[in-house]
Amino acid sequence: MGPIVTGVAEGIAGSGDFLTALARTLSWTPAGAAWSLGGDLAVGSYGAAGLKFLIALGTLAGLALCWKLLLQRALVTPPYAGTSKRGPAAWAFSGCSRRRPPARWRRGP
Repeated sequence: MGPIVTGVAEGIAGSGDFLTALARTLSWTPAGAAWSLGGDLAVGSYGAAGLKFLIALGTLAGLALCWKLLLQRALVTPPYAGTSKRGPAAWAFSGCSRRRPPARWRRGP
C-alpha cells in the first residue's frame, strides 16, 4: 500500500499546473461559473466575475424555463392515457370470477 500512496502523492504534486489550468477552464462553464465568483472577486478580477455572474444567471434562467415548459407539457399531456375498452377475457385477469367458489354455494349470496 505504501508504494501506491507514494505514487499517487507524486502524481498529484507533479500535476499542479494541470489542476490549475483545469480549474481555470472549468470556472467558465455553466457548472463552475457560480462557484468561482468568490475567488475572482477576492483577487480583484471584477470583469471576469461579472461575466461569470452573467453565465451563472443565464444558466439558472435557462433551467427555470426548461422546468416550466416541461412541467406544462407533463400537466397537459400525461405520458399514458389508459383505455376503457376491455375484451371478452378481461375478467380473467382482473381477479374476479364469473361463478362463485364451491364453499359459497351452501351459504347463499
